[in-house]
Amino acid sequence: MIQEILKDIDQKKDEKITQLKEKRDERILVLKTKIKKKIAERMEAEAEALNKENLIQLMEFSQKKDTEINFLLQDEKNRIIQNVWKGVEKEINAMSDEKFSAVIISLLKFIPEMKGTISASKRVYPILEKNLKNSNFKLTADLEVEGFFVKSDDLELNFKISEILEQMKEEHNPEIINILFSI
Repeated sequence: MIQEILKDIDQKKDEKITQLKEKRDERILVLKTKIKKKIAERMEAEAEALNKENLIQLMEFSQKKDTEINFLLQDEKNRIIQNVWKGVEKEINAMSDEKFSAVIISLLKFIPEMKGTISASKRVYPILEKNLKNSNFKLTADLEVEGFFVKSDDLELNFKISEILEQMKEEHNPEIINILFSI
């Protein structure tokens, strides 16, 4: 009988050990599942963060390149417009003497009656000399650029071709930009 009691105790002990092992295995399985899930969530979060960071860097790079391209395009537009105005100045300076004289004479109507000096370019000097015979201006042919410059005690008027074109450029550049670059 003691044998049977010991055998019964042994059997209950074995069953308890088996139950404990099964519970242990279940807990280990649950823990493994939880750990795998946490690892997967962490990896997903890190991948998402990395993707966001990469996307932000890509957007910043794209914006930087867009800005650089816009500056290059603006520089090219400015260069083209500058060339247009240089071409206009070149055309005016290359006009026949008759046409150039008409341009200079048309500018004389903007000079008020006064006493002063007019500095002119070598090409403009004879035109002014011929058309301002009875005026109170002292004429000189010492201007380096094409056109003339009027000076009195009270007033200075700049009729240099380059200066007139500069004023026209400021006034008409938006129209020219529209014509040249609108699609």
